[in-house]
Amino acid sequence: MLLGNLLVDRVRVTPNLEAIVDPQNRSTYEELNTRVNQLANGLINLGVQSGDRVAILSKNCQDMLIVYYALWKIGAILVPLNTRLNVEELCYMLENCQAKVVIYDEDYKECCDRLREISSIHFMINMGNENNLDDFHLHTIIDQGSSEEPFCDIQPIDPAVIIYTSGTTGRPKGVVHSHVSLFENALGSLLSGSYREGDRYLVPLPLFHISGLIITLMSVLHGMTMLTMSEFNPVYTWEIIEKERITMMTAVPIMLKVMYQVPGWIERDISSLRFISSGGTFVPEELIRAYHEFGISILQVYGCTEHGIATAYRSDRMGMDKCHTMGREIHFTKAKIVSPITGEVLPPGKVGEIALKGSHSIIGYWDNPEETAKALKDGWLYTGDLGKIDKDGYLTVVDRLKDMFVCGGENVYPAEVEAILLALKGVKEVAVVGVPDDKLGEAPRVFIVKEPNSDLRKEDILKYCYGRLALFKCGEEVQFIDQMPRNTIGKVDKKILREKYLSS
Repeated sequence: MLLGNLLVDRVRVTPNLEAIVDPQNRSTYEELNTRVNQLANGLINLGVQSGDRVAILSKNCQDMLIVYYALWKIGAILVPLNTRLNVEELCYMLENCQAKVVIYDEDYKECCDRLREISSIHFMINMGNENNLDDFHLHTIIDQGSSEEPFCDIQPIDPAVIIYTSGTTGRPKGVVHSHVSLFENALGSLLSGSYREGDRYLVPLPLFHISGLIITLMSVLHGMTMLTMSEFNPVYTWEIIEKERITMMTAVPIMLKVMYQVPGWIERDISSLRFISSGGTFVPEELIRAYHEFGISILQVYGCTEHGIATAYRSDRMGMDKCHTMGREIHFTKAKIVSPITGEVLPPGKVGEIALKGSHSIIGYWDNPEETAKALKDGWLYTGDLGKIDKDGYLTVVDRLKDMFVCGGENVYPAEVEAILLALKGVKEVAVVGVPDDKLGEAPRVFIVKEPNSDLRKEDILKYCYGRLALFKCGEEVQFIDQMPRNTIGKVDKKILREKYLSS
């Protein structure tokens, strides 16, 4: 299945259904497809060919979807760039994939002079200011392009996207997905969840992540309306849910927490909202149950860039007694737990590395056969995540393999401690790392970002932790900091936290 054809099929079925809403635009599927075709033909006229890498640097907006589908229709390879990166990080990615074109939002114009120095780039396209004479303008290309369906001879197994990882263990790697791998992940997610034609899907998370890509495909495939936010604001989010009659949304756990803390949110008319999907890290069980009490289901999702937005999911219909888990595998996916040392498959309940198998796994890492060989073995993707599968087939993700440490001969999984402390009133964010200890080898060090006006003390943190976990998991050291250091995809950078401890 070719991704561009999904939009063609959707227009044939529901042309007048609202497709995309952002703060400035509303478009039906027919209107969206027309502009996609105009851009696709305009890019062909500018010399963009099948297999060319085209990067986009933009906040969430309707134009991003137009670019995505235009590139897929002509067989070009989409390279969505993380807007949180600095210019040198962007340059590495563009040089690595030998990008031919960069499409950018006006907000990021300042870094474009440096990007122009990359030898592979033929030209750049500005998405905003029409008075910018340095580059082509996106809307001009669209307005001058033919609305006829473009022709391109591509295959479902051809690359559709390159998404760069955060590079916490080295240089970022370009994760390559084909048309068919993205399609099957979107279809598997739809078959496993409770989605309906006509649903209104709010997306405050960046569309440059794998989750954003898959959600755009799910919306077109199933006939849903996608509403995007360029920036997350918890108060505004509840306003949008009420005003636009949102039926579902996606959010990371910290978003769920601050949304729950908004005064008076439950007094709004949010009866349309059925569930919120959440992933990226652990959703505290207390938070899942708190939303459940108000009739909002939290769809717990486990996935990774290499295998798609969802590999396993849990919904309330599976039973609240399993709400601490990531649920079961979605359609077209198999999971197993293996020993990181021997590679043998482990029995139910034993912690090991999570390995995944399915046709929606990656082709490989761009121009990186060594890392590809490490991750893909005999058709299985080795994720680097630690987890266990219980006797009923439910997956629990324990931690990242690289984050686990050994304290006095016992394995400590920081994510377990973090999930407990995140439920403590006054804690905004928490991270646990293993630091050198003369007696134990390594010992836990807890870093806390407090909520504004919180008077939490070290003793409060340890007392709460000691009452819920074994002492060796809690440690004795707590450090309060103003904010968490984060990597390029917004996750806490524990390497920096360890360096902060060692330097002190």
